[in-house]
Amino acid sequence: MPSLHLSRKAILFLRQAVIDFYAHQARSLPWRQKRSVYHTLISEMMLQQTQVKTVVPYFERWIRRFPDLESLAQADEVEVLGLWEGLGYYRRASALHEIAQIIRRQGHLPQTVGDWEKLPGIGRYTAAAIASFSQDTPVAVMDGNILRVLLRFGNIQRAFDGQAQALSYLRPLAERCLDSPRHALYNEGLMELGALICLPQHPQCLLCPLRSHCRAHLHATAESIPRFKIPSYRKASKARGLFFHRDRLLLSPMGIPSKPTALIWEFPEIPIPFSPKLLPPIFTGRRSIGLTRFTEKFHILKVDERTPIPSDGRWFSAAELKQIPLSGPHRRWLPKLREIVREEGGPSAPALSLQSGR
Repeated sequence: MPSLHLSRKAILFLRQAVIDFYAHQARSLPWRQKRSVYHTLISEMMLQQTQVKTVVPYFERWIRRFPDLESLAQADEVEVLGLWEGLGYYRRASALHEIAQIIRRQGHLPQTVGDWEKLPGIGRYTAAAIASFSQDTPVAVMDGNILRVLLRFGNIQRAFDGQAQALSYLRPLAERCLDSPRHALYNEGLMELGALICLPQHPQCLLCPLRSHCRAHLHATAESIPRFKIPSYRKASKARGLFFHRDRLLLSPMGIPSKPTALIWEFPEIPIPFSPKLLPPIFTGRRSIGLTRFTEKFHILKVDERTPIPSDGRWFSAAELKQIPLSGPHRRWLPKLREIVREEGGPSAPALSLQSGR
């Protein structure tokens, strides 16, 4: 197994090269223009599982509506989730709302990485990022970009079960490499290098400021690092219903009511009594949640007051649908569903006339 050891000379080179790179090539991002704990908190939560180019307009819109923790704490959760619609992983929005309320009750911001980790939705990476970037805490920040840069710099070719295992394995090296006096610049520089140059596929090694000391570049192994064992995905299918009644459309809350996704709405799954009577589906959509890949088949169903419907279902008019948070895949599929329903000569449904975005 490759050694985790790097010489002091290599570490000093790494620190300076990364900081110089960040000083000259860092992207101009809105949360970097006016650095604050609140801006870092919002941006880091949004950036979980989401690309920077997607996050930028959401962040700008969020800050216009909720410019500080107090305005967020006072907001209605439905509005918070509505503003998040399209970013996915909605529990992040619910967690941010809850964090704002907790901090308001406590009367002060968390001051340590450990204090941040006690808050909902904040793991070790996010806690370290907030503490380093906006509270001047010298702590190593570890995300996928930094992981990739350091694994390649050390030419570590071990195959990991997943990113969590790789982060745990590499953390001692990351802490040794940390430039304590300039930790924020160094941490952000490593992340920026991974995002712009040390890419997951086709890394731009000839443009990389680390290439003269990067062991993976010197051994021509960068393309094969990092190495992760292929996860096993589970397949599942769902039958979804387009329930129409009196120009209204039936939706159900995503997940279960006690979970943060309870206020995110979706087309409901079809109850068992309907199953033997279903006509062929009019549309099939596919989505992934974690390691499960779902195939969702949609059926048109016209009902009346005696029809058994999901107990958690609620009827929405077109006007109401425009105001509620709808799950990302189902919002995206609306234009296609609308088109098919019209072509099939299905029920008149104003609810399906709304646009797919806001």
